[in-house]
Amino acid sequence: MNKISQVRPIKILHVVSFMHRAGIETWLMHILRNIDRELFQMDFMVHFPESYEYDDEIRSLGCRIIVSPQIKWKRWWIYEANFQQILQEYGPYDVVHSHVDFASGNIVRLAKNAGIPVRIAHSHNIKSHYRAKGWKGRFLKTLLKFCLDRYSTLV
Repeated sequence: MNKISQVRPIKILHVVSFMHRAGIETWLMHILRNIDRELFQMDFMVHFPESYEYDDEIRSLGCRIIVSPQIKWKRWWIYEANFQQILQEYGPYDVVHSHVDFASGNIVRLAKNAGIPVRIAHSHNIKSHYRAKGWKGRFLKTLLKFCLDRYSTLV
C-alpha cells in the first residue's frame, strides 16, 4: 500500500449561496469533476434549502450539500452556532473556501476560531455587488473587510 492511500483526503468546505448554473458554481463543478477525489473531499455549505441544478451531480460524485440558512445580521449568533455545528458534524475540514462576497469576512473569522488552517475568501464582483446603505451598512462593510484582511490566509 502506498503512502498516499494511507492518508485521509484533504477536506474542503466551499461556502456558497446555492449551487445553480452561474460563474463560480460552474467553475467549482469543473474542479469537482476533474479533481482526484481520493486526495480531496469537497463539501458545499449552501444558504438556501431549495434544490438547484448541480445538486444531484454533486451528490453523485460523493460530496455533500449542507444547508445552513442565511440569517439576518440582527441574529448573527444563530448562524455562528449553525456553522460550528456543521464543522463538528461533517469535519474536520482542512480548508474553508468562501464565495459569498463581503460575508466571507464572517466565514473566515468563524473558520479561524474553529482552528481551520487554510481560509480562502474569493469573489470576482465584491466591489460592485455589495451596496452599503446608511451608516450601519457602511460600518458592517468596514467590519467584514477587516475580517477578510485579518482572518483569510488567501484572498
